[in-house]
Amino acid sequence: MAKKAIFISLDNSGSMAGAKAAALRMSMIQLLDGFSDFIDTPGNTLDLGLCVWSDTAETRVWRSISRAGLGGAVSWLDRLTGDGGGTNFAAFAPSALTFFEETLGTTYADRSMIFLTDGEPTPLSTADTAAATLADVLDTSTAPFTTLNGTAVNCYAANIEVGTTTHTAKLDNTGADGVPVISGSTRALTAYLKAVTLPTPSHRLWGWPIQWSNGYEEELAFRTEIIVSRDGHEQRIGQRINPRTNYDFSSVLRGENFRSALTRISKNQGGKFFIPHPREPVVLASILSSVGLSFTMQGATPDWLVPGVYIILQGRDGKTALGVVIGISGSQVNLAAAVGQTFPVGSQARLAFEGRFDGATEFNVLTSDRATVQTQFTGDPVDTPHPTFGAAPVTLDGVEFFDMRPNWRRGVELSVEQQIELLDLNRGAIDALFPITFSPRTLKLNFAARNMTELDRILGLFYRSSGRRKRFFMPLWTDEIRPLGLTLSGQSVVTVPGSDFASAYGADLAYKRILVRRRGVLADLYLTVESVTLDGAGNSAINLADPAPDDIIPQEITSMNWIMPVRFASDRLTVDWLTDGVAQITISVTTLEHEA
Repeated sequence: MAKKAIFISLDNSGSMAGAKAAALRMSMIQLLDGFSDFIDTPGNTLDLGLCVWSDTAETRVWRSISRAGLGGAVSWLDRLTGDGGGTNFAAFAPSALTFFEETLGTTYADRSMIFLTDGEPTPLSTADTAAATLADVLDTSTAPFTTLNGTAVNCYAANIEVGTTTHTAKLDNTGADGVPVISGSTRALTAYLKAVTLPTPSHRLWGWPIQWSNGYEEELAFRTEIIVSRDGHEQRIGQRINPRTNYDFSSVLRGENFRSALTRISKNQGGKFFIPHPREPVVLASILSSVGLSFTMQGATPDWLVPGVYIILQGRDGKTALGVVIGISGSQVNLAAAVGQTFPVGSQARLAFEGRFDGATEFNVLTSDRATVQTQFTGDPVDTPHPTFGAAPVTLDGVEFFDMRPNWRRGVELSVEQQIELLDLNRGAIDALFPITFSPRTLKLNFAARNMTELDRILGLFYRSSGRRKRFFMPLWTDEIRPLGLTLSGQSVVTVPGSDFASAYGADLAYKRILVRRRGVLADLYLTVESVTLDGAGNSAINLADPAPDDIIPQEITSMNWIMPVRFASDRLTVDWLTDGVAQITISVTTLEHEA
């Protein structure tokens, strides 16, 4: 049970117009959605004050706000547009003072003021005027707003993208952590606002180091509805923008961490936890103090590290803490709030996301002070961060072309589906009908991703395909074409010995493109097939739509494979992480007919 009083002051000056005002408005809407979860908890109440200001201020207050009131607050925020006025810091101060004076005499678990601006005050003196008006609120040592009496107000002031914090700091009383500088994105602003108004309690952190000897399994699941016609054509309808996620991994717990894990499970039964993602971590190149708001990192910035993400800090001594990234400048990472613990150089910061325990949590207790724990989590469908992948790196006829070779040590499983309809009148012979003119194949291939580039090539394909929804091209690695001789230069016909090849592929509409790879030549060669027939000598003739280029050197040819239109055979993809930079992935694809 908790009663909160929160006053949020939002810069509406001309410099906020456009993208920044839109991002701040959207982040406030997401914060109000978080408030709805808070007030839905029995015993929780919230007094909310909102103020938009520039030269003047406009304020609205809701005492013991309801869900309907939160809806009204969302509509009220439409006035946050960047109205073209100045940046008068003093404009909001009287209404903020009145808001908190009206809370005196009532017990609150938390009183907080948040002040956000993207510029220096105009004129500069308005910062001092605002500080003087709010002197009683900012000073927590003397009445009426004191820590001793439980009436103190936590005053958080932050800049949006502007690095000069001298004037903003006059409206902050949160101690040594200083004034953070937030990226102007919706994600970063939302993360900051939630961090200071709805901080994550420590019992919701499940951030202990991953036990890599047991690996880490990540499952991604899209959802596709497929409507199949009698002749085999498909209409595929995607029902998820991002995949659902499931995780299975183990951790080693020693000493206090073991006891803390048991306590956290008991205290947060059925609730969400923040857990670490296995993707490459950031290594600290500087000390992050217990009151610090930033650290520098070693090496390049990984793709996942963007403003707005949560991170789990892990020390070599087993210490863990949750942080919120609100900005990145070169190698410096800025946090929304201090994490309360000190992390030395060499500590790691991992991507964190919310999830719930899925099934039983199993502890293997080795001693009274040491255990391993196997956990299964289901990621939160809304709050789980997903990587952003760009356009397909390679395309063929405007469709993504996936040409990574599988791991042949694991082999390739191949099945051919027989598309037959049987007509049985129960009086004798059975008729066999063949409404589908090609035989779909399903291939199960394993890939060893030895670095993040290779892994993201596969994951990017899965995300861009939305699971089974979209088709893509890939070589049919199990069917290598072995022609009579390799003299392709200028030829319109490729001859394959014997008649079996023509019998297998001559009437099949799925085999229309060939990939030719050459030693020492980076550019692949794509040949379009007009037909596959028998020649006069009883051999199979691959008739090309256009002659092959004249500059092909036969000795350079290393392989010739069919290129097939395919889709994923399943909406689920499992990544078996072996380390934080190496993984194995097994995919299944189903061949399709070439589209006309």
